[in-house]
Order: sequence, then C-alpha cells, then structure tokens
Amino acid sequence: MSNLIIYDDDTWSSLLPLTFNKPVCEIYIGKGTIREKWESLMGLKASYITQDHLAGLYPLTIEKDNYLVNGSTLPTKQLAEQVSKLRSNEALMDSEGELIAARFPEHQFDLLSSDQPIDELNGMPISPNIFTKINSFGDFMELLDETIQGDSTYLDLEQYSQNIPDSYKSQNVSLYVHEQAIIDPCYLDTRTGPIIIDAGVQIMAGSVIKGPCYIGKNSVVKMSSIIYGPFSSGPFCVLGGEIKSSLFQAYSNKGHFGYIGNSIIGSFCNLGAGTSASNLKNTLTRVHLWDYQAEKFVDSGRLKFGLIMGDFCKTAIHTAFNTGTIVGMSCNIYSKGFPRKFIPSFSWGGSSGYIKYELEKALSVASSTKGLKGLEMTESEKNMIAAVYKMTEKFRSSYK
Repeated sequence: MSNLIIYDDDTWSSLLPLTFNKPVCEIYIGKGTIREKWESLMGLKASYITQDHLAGLYPLTIEKDNYLVNGSTLPTKQLAEQVSKLRSNEALMDSEGELIAARFPEHQFDLLSSDQPIDELNGMPISPNIFTKINSFGDFMELLDETIQGDSTYLDLEQYSQNIPDSYKSQNVSLYVHEQAIIDPCYLDTRTGPIIIDAGVQIMAGSVIKGPCYIGKNSVVKMSSIIYGPFSSGPFCVLGGEIKSSLFQAYSNKGHFGYIGNSIIGSFCNLGAGTSASNLKNTLTRVHLWDYQAEKFVDSGRLKFGLIMGDFCKTAIHTAFNTGTIVGMSCNIYSKGFPRKFIPSFSWGGSSGYIKYELEKALSVASSTKGLKGLEMTESEKNMIAAVYKMTEKFRSSYK
C-alpha cells in the first residue's frame, strides 16, 4: 500500500513563531491546511518528517512504498498527478535543484536511520507553473488569492450550491454556501473573487464580505463585520470588526471592533476589544520583520505588513500593534502604547515592560483555552510546549 509523508525543509524556521508547535503543512491557507490539500489530491493519509520536539504529536509512518512531498509546497491537481506517476527512487526538483517530491521504498529509510548513503535518486525537473512554494510570511499573502480561487474549483457543488440567498441566485456569482451554513441578511461581494462559506458557519446580519474569502467550518462572523479579501480562516473562529488581507488559524477569536490587516493570527488566540494592528508605515517604506534565524529585523520586501502572532496569545482591550510586529507563542499583551515589534514567546506585559510567562501558568491557561473549545491538552502537547519554552528562553534573558 502506498503511503504519504510530508516533510519540513528549512522553511520551518523561516515561519517561526507560527511553526514552533507544528509542521509547516499544518498551517491553514484557504480551505484547509496544506496537509489536508495534499491528502485530498493524493487520496492518502499523511504522516510527518518534522522537528524532533514535534515528533510526539506528528509521528512518522513508513510503509513499503512511500511518497514524500515538501510541506511548504501548495499542491495543485497537476502536481499531485505528477507525484502519483513517480516510480521508485524518482524525484521532482525545482529550477534550483530543491526537492519537491519523491517516491521512496522502505529500505531508503533504513539507510537513512543507519547514517548510510541512500540509493541515488533520478531527479526530474518540474514546471514552475504547476506548483507554488511558500518560503516566507509574504508568500502566504501573495498566494492566498489564488489558493482560494483554486479551492473553489474542488468543491462538491451538491453541498455548496443549495443554500445561496435568494438575492444572489439570479446572478452569475462565485458564491459557495454550504448547506449547513446560516446566512443572515448581509452583503457578499464576489466581483473580486469567490466567497466560500463552509459547514456550520453563521454570518450575522449587516456583515460585508468582499472576495476572495473562505470562512472555515463552524466559525461565526459577528454583526456588522467588514472582511476584505483575500481572507481565510481556520475552523471555529469568531470574526468581528474590520479585517483585510489576512489569515486566521483555527479556534481564534477577534469578536469585537478594531482593525487587523495584512496579518497572520495563530490558533487559540483571543484579541481583546479594540485590538488593532498598523499595516503601513507613515514613511511609506518597506516593513522589516524579526527573523529568528538571523536574530535581527530583516527587510520583508513589502510595504504592507501587519501582525504575525503565534498560537495561544491574548491581548487586552485597546491593544495597538505597530507595523510589522512579531508576537511569539503563548504571550499575554496589555498596557497603553505600542508594544515592542518583536515580542518573545512566553512574554507577559507590553509597552511598560515584560516579565516571563512562567511555564506552568502558560500551560494552565493554554489548557483552559482549549477546554473552552471542547478540546483537551494531551501530555505530548504539554511536553512539546515545554520544549518550545526552553528553545526560546534566550530571548527572555532580560526579563525578571
């Protein structure tokens, strides 16, 4: 039986803090995670090759016949077809010779585990127009539009065309509403791209959504919300206020007024009422972002960049983030004025200063946060978070 393995390359460290607690393929973009897209197109269940501290949560399964795919590569139907046609020990390479996918027999893994050279692969070039690879936060912003466009072509129209509001049925619009979604009177603008509203979603009255946009399963768009595409959310999100050109991961809340633009918000985050993030400098110069590898701010090459926030973060009411702020994992941000533009993981505070968010307290709050969503934090997850705490300790060395 064939087996699908999704592996992390160096992109994992380029996408910190979003990837501290997950492989790259577990990031939501458009309808589902990168892994879910690969599983759907390949018709196979995936396992992982990722960082050591993540292996307990994201294990590796090896079979006699294995397809390996790069977890930072967004699949298309054409790419998945080429991967499926690979023979044993064949590989697809991009124009720079980087591995995108391969087919490995079991004994290749035996060689790797014993530190022996593997059998030579027959590398074949792959056309750049059938795949896209994510290497940075900016790539998520650039690729979100076409990802949602592509996701709309894979929908089961039996499920996504029976619940269209009457006012849209006579129009030639790219509106896809799951039969289990609830749409109150609102304005849905598909002139700039499709809008996909998934199962269990509720769009409350007075909301305005401009495509391309994907609202993840069981999410709620609060009354009179304004969402400008491209935008996508993971499942079980609460969305309110004004949001533009952003990605929300799963189980995160922005239920009140405030502006978030050109941003990526991690999972299990809660943005207090009035929380906003600037996405454009008054000097109209390019935004610099904290780089975990270089341990300094690096030119993003973009004029617009808002907030990158890791998982399990919370903000107090009226928190204001400066352009291009990076917030690590498991932070609690409050106080008047702009917080610093790089906030290390497990930080507690704001513009007036920071203290360490002690591990036991952070674990307790994270566990309670999952509990509110009907989920339980496992011992493996606690061990992983403890490992991230240790990995990031140097960035908190000046704290109390």
